[in-house]
This record gives sequence, C-alpha cells and structure tokens, in this order.
Amino acid sequence: MNGILMVVLFLLSIEDIRHKSVRLWELIICIGIAVSYSCFSGLYGLKYIVISTLIFCVLLWVNAVTKCFGIADILIIFILNCIKGIGFSILVFGMAITLAAVVNIFLYIKKKVQLKSTIPFIPYIGICTLGAIICV
Repeated sequence: MNGILMVVLFLLSIEDIRHKSVRLWELIICIGIAVSYSCFSGLYGLKYIVISTLIFCVLLWVNAVTKCFGIADILIIFILNCIKGIGFSILVFGMAITLAAVVNIFLYIKKKVQLKSTIPFIPYIGICTLGAIICV
C-alpha cells in the first residue's frame, strides 16, 4: 500500500505544481479508496474513522478562519489518516509545514517568491510522507 500511496502523492504533486490545484474527482476517488481500505482492511474501526473525521473538520475550520491551506491539502491529510493512522498523518503534517517554511523562507530571501504567494503544498506532504515511511 505504501507504493500505491507514494505514486498517488507523486501524481497529485505534479498536478499541484503545474496547475496550483487538484481536480475534485481525483480527490473523491482517492478518499473512496482510502476509506474503503480503512474499513475493509480490519486495521481501523468505526471509532477510528470518526476521530479522523473530527480531525478533518478541525482542519477545515482552521482553513476557514485562516485561509492558509487548500481543501486538497486537508483532504490529502485525511487520506493519510485513513491509510496510515492519525499519529503518522500528524507527524507528516508537522514535517510538511516545517519543510515548506524552511524552503519558502530561503526562496523569499533569494527573491524567488513573494510574501503573499501561494505555494503548492502537496509536494511537501509527499516528500515528508516518503521520509516518514522510510524512517518510521
């Protein structure tokens, strides 16, 4: 499953970099597969999916207040919740925020990005997911 997850994240990252957005139907398919995997693999139960959904709702609320993430980024974190677990997805999310901050501060200093620029965040999630899979 790790290989499939990384291929999907790689393809979504390319689309996010090229178009600064991801198509909704791609995310719906990914969410359907992730929730199905979570339900039918026997790894997680209904309680786990409810907790994952609550985390998803909190992230949506943060997005509504701050507008700092895209909906696709939050949905990717929800997919990671369903497939790899809550702890793993929180670890990846924290690593991705840190990596994005470091890279974009460097790019800002080099005058490659503006302060109010939008950045594709899914590639950072993909890189950090790969790193977490390798290290954990």
